[in-house]
Amino acid sequence: MRYLILAALIAGPAYATGSAYEYAANASAVCQPALPVYDTNIRKRPLAFINESRTQTSAFGNCMFGYQSNSYGTQSFQLTLKSFRTSPVTVACTGVLGTEGNARFVVRSYPLPAGGSALVKFTAADFNRGSEYKAPGAIQCLLPDDVGATETMARTRHSN
Repeated sequence: MRYLILAALIAGPAYATGSAYEYAANASAVCQPALPVYDTNIRKRPLAFINESRTQTSAFGNCMFGYQSNSYGTQSFQLTLKSFRTSPVTVACTGVLGTEGNARFVVRSYPLPAGGSALVKFTAADFNRGSEYKAPGAIQCLLPDDVGATETMARTRHSN
């Protein structure tokens, strides 16, 4: 019996494989214009990050998704594009996973109907990184006028 108790103490407590956590935020909290020249076009509203250019100029916006260093890593990250236009448009977005020197990139296009929305979602597997990767994610989109981002979310898995 003494050996059984000693073995249990050495082994430590049993943990599950980890819990998934989702971090949601309005886009105005995690997105910013890619360059100062776009500051005049992009407006950070309380509920959205929108290119309000009246000269029909597109603007790059970056949205960064952090992760806690004690997590197993990023599983997915996403944002919702919203059109405030009266005509359809296509938005080009680039997903980035990793840090300087080891980042990987995936480029996609998203059709937006007039007044409609589209989900822009990237997973670690999209970057050939398995089901999770211990690095932050980011999305950069070339936002046409009257198009913006609303909700954002990042999903990570933590040890218990």
